[in-house]
Amino acid sequence: MGSGCNSVMADSLQAAAAEAIKEAVPWHTVGIIARSEAGIPEQGIGTGAAVEWREHSLILTAKHVVEDTPREELWFLLRPDGTLETAGVRDVNPAVVERESRRRIPIQSIVLSEAEDIALLEVGVTSTSIGNLRFHSLDGNSATPPPGETVIVMGYPSDFGYVVGPGAMAAFPTMQATCIEEPRSLPNHDPSSHFLMTYEFAPEGVHPRGCSGGGVWFRRGLTTGIWHANLALAGIVTNYYPQSQLLEALKIEQVTSFL
Repeated sequence: MGSGCNSVMADSLQAAAAEAIKEAVPWHTVGIIARSEAGIPEQGIGTGAAVEWREHSLILTAKHVVEDTPREELWFLLRPDGTLETAGVRDVNPAVVERESRRRIPIQSIVLSEAEDIALLEVGVTSTSIGNLRFHSLDGNSATPPPGETVIVMGYPSDFGYVVGPGAMAAFPTMQATCIEEPRSLPNHDPSSHFLMTYEFAPEGVHPRGCSGGGVWFRRGLTTGIWHANLALAGIVTNYYPQSQLLEALKIEQVTSFL
C-alpha cells in the first residue's frame, strides 16, 4: 500500500511540476515581429527569451531574426493574462481564441554577434515592469545540461499564422518538452558550441520556422522551502535540420561569452 501511495504521489508531483514549468516559461518568452526574409516590414516572426544579465534587461534571440530590422520597426507578442489554456497542435480554433495585440517594447540597442547566430536587444532600464514579461536572472555559471536532459522549447512557428484582416496576421505559440540528443554528424553542426533536440511537432507537419531565437529551458536541481519551477536557460534555438527533424541550439556557455 505504501509504495502504491508513493507512486501516486510521485505522479501527482510530476504532473504539478509540468504545469508549473508550462506556466513559467511564457513569462520569459516573446514573439518578435520583424521584417521577412524578403525585407517586407512586419511579415517575419521569430522568438526571444527575456533575461537579466548584470543588471541589464535583455531579450536574446537568433541574429537572423532581427539583423535586417531597425529597432523602431520591431513589435512583440507577450503572454496573455490569466492561466494559459492549451490545446493539441492541430486543435486550435482561431474563431474562439482570445486575441492579444502586438506591443512595442522600448529597445535601446541591438547587438549582433560576429561569430554566432545570436543577438541581444537591450531593453530600457525602466522596462522590467512591462506587463506579462519577466526577466530571468542569468548568471555566469550557467551551463548546458548533458544529453538526455528534458528541456522545454517555446516558439511562434509561422505555420500557425493566419490572416485576421487586411495586412493583419495572428500567431500562436507552441511549447514542447523534448530531450537533448547525443551529438551527431550533421552539416555545419559543431557539438562543442551547439546541441540538438528532436522537434516533436514535425510528425504533425508543423515547421519550426519562427521558433528561431526561442529559449531552451530546463529545471535546475532541487528547490528548498516552497517548491518552484527553478528554471534555467540551456541555450537559444538557432537552426533546424528538416531531414533529421532536429532543432539546433547555441549552448548557454556561448551565449554568456557573447554577453
